[in-house]
This record gives sequence, C-alpha cells and structure tokens, in this order.
Amino acid sequence: MKRKFYFAKAVLRTAGQSLQLEMNNLIFWVGVFAGVFSVLAISLFFIIGGIGVGWGIPAILGIGSLVAIRHNVLKFEKYYQGREGERSAREEIEPIIKDGYHILNDVPGHKFNIDIVVIGPSGIYAIEVKNPKKYSAEKITYNDGFIFLGHRLLHKPEPVEEAKRHANWIKSYLREITGRNINNVKPVVLFPKIMIEDDSGCVTDDIWILNPKRFRDYYLPRQNKVLEPREVQELVKIFRTHIYDSTPKFDD
Repeated sequence: MKRKFYFAKAVLRTAGQSLQLEMNNLIFWVGVFAGVFSVLAISLFFIIGGIGVGWGIPAILGIGSLVAIRHNVLKFEKYYQGREGERSAREEIEPIIKDGYHILNDVPGHKFNIDIVVIGPSGIYAIEVKNPKKYSAEKITYNDGFIFLGHRLLHKPEPVEEAKRHANWIKSYLREITGRNINNVKPVVLFPKIMIEDDSGCVTDDIWILNPKRFRDYYLPRQNKVLEPREVQELVKIFRTHIYDSTPKFDD
C-alpha cells in the first residue's frame, strides 16, 4: 500500500536560529553574573570601609563573576559571527529559489545542526557556513583535505569533515524514512564574506568549498538534473516535518 505522510503546521527556522538562541542564553547569564558582581562589589566596599575583615569570600566571588562575564562575552562574539555568516549566506543564495530549489535553515541532526540544506533538481546540498575573522590579505586555500585561511588551519571542528558528516547523516535519515538510498547529497562549505580567487582546487567530487555567489551563479547551474519536481517536493516535506520536530506517521 502507498504510504501517506501527515505533517504538523509550524514555522520554519530562520537562518542562524540556533545561534540566536545561544546568544539569548548568554545575554541572560552575563546579566546574572553582572548583577552578582555588582552586589559583591557593594558588599566589599562596605566591608572594607567598616571593620576591614571578612572580604576574602566576596572578593573571590567577584573575580569569579568577572571571569564568567568575559568567558560569556567571548562566546557571544563567536556566536554572533556565526549567525551573521549564516544570514549572509542565506541571503546570497536566495535567488536559486526561482530555479526550483528550496532552502531550509538550521536543520537539526543527531546532536548537531546543519546550517543550510538546499533541495532541488540537481540533488541535496548539506551546507556548512563558516565566517571566520580574517585579515584583509588572507585567502582561503584547500590542501590535503584541510582548509586554510592564510596560514591558519581552520579546525575545531574541521569544516570539511563536518560538512561530510552532515551529508552522510542526511543519506542515513532519508534511507530510514523512505526505505531507499538517495545518494545525490553533496557536502558544501560556504564562506560568505571571503572571496576565493581560484576555487577550481576547492571543488572536488566529495566536497565543494566556495563563496555563496560562486555556488549560486556558477557551480549549481551546471549540475545535471537528477530529481523530478515530485521527488523534490517529497524530500522538502520530509525535512519540513523533521524541522517541525514531528515524527512522520504512515498508513498502510
């Protein structure tokens, strides 16, 4: 019998939504630690101004609060950089929608999130967006499976392995849901604010490392069509259901 999907109604995720939630959480904790530090600073002022003893514990807690504030501010800057990169990449590839492609943001996987999933006539693209801080003269290069920005190795996590792991998860998930192998899944790493002067060495059979505009205007249009519109719509529905955090139910 033909299997039938039911889908919950919900709002799709926005670009960088998971990072925005992390930023909101950090803002809360910075506020908490700032409040604790303020209370301890006032207490310490009165203790020192009074009998001059008993200031050790407030001082230690105050220093600890400052350390925690600095730690959370640094994490906030990292998340902000990542969120802006995801939003920029999404905006730059947006025109592919007119060519029959669908763009899904912040797709949850197994203990990770895929920044962008593109589904369309030429297959599925698992996109990892990277937006590292850089000096003006630094360029992206790809050597022996590793990405370098200038002389710096980009790692923790390593972008190529991360994108490949996400693509493999998509294959596994779709096999579980549909019962068939869907192999037209390409791992992609996009650098939205860094031009890659010679990207021919960054495009291989198993990974693409590109600026979003090159992905949009040059490489994507040159791919063979492997999915019919009906198949594209089926895949989009499956991923939307997954994003909604609903489990597909089947009628036999």
